[in-house]
Amino acid sequence: MGYRSDGKIVFYALKQKDHAAIKLWVDENFPKDDFAYEERRSDGRTLMVFSFDGWKWYESHPEIQAANEAMEAFCVLFDSDDVKVQGAMEFIRLGEEVEDIEMRQSNHADYLLRVNRSVEFI
Repeated sequence: MGYRSDGKIVFYALKQKDHAAIKLWVDENFPKDDFAYEERRSDGRTLMVFSFDGWKWYESHPEIQAANEAMEAFCVLFDSDDVKVQGAMEFIRLGEEVEDIEMRQSNHADYLLRVNRSVEFI
């Protein structure tokens, strides 16, 4: 069976007028077909949300390598004060162990992703 992880990756433009440029880059560079995808609106912006559940998030897997490389390239390209189109990226991966939480975000991130673990009695 193996160790499994769940998580989300979110890309968004800092200004809605730049969404088309960010979306084009994500469409061309992020392995979109490997993830569950949805667009959401928040604070007047369109967010591109990629989700994964029950994945073996191993660095040796090609789809994981592609996702990590795309997130890094996105930050290099759109996360500078010197570029015309600024974007943000946020990533959270939760492993099966309580302390296994991986988080990454670009410098301009608004911290839209959060971790919430709870125990419920039904």
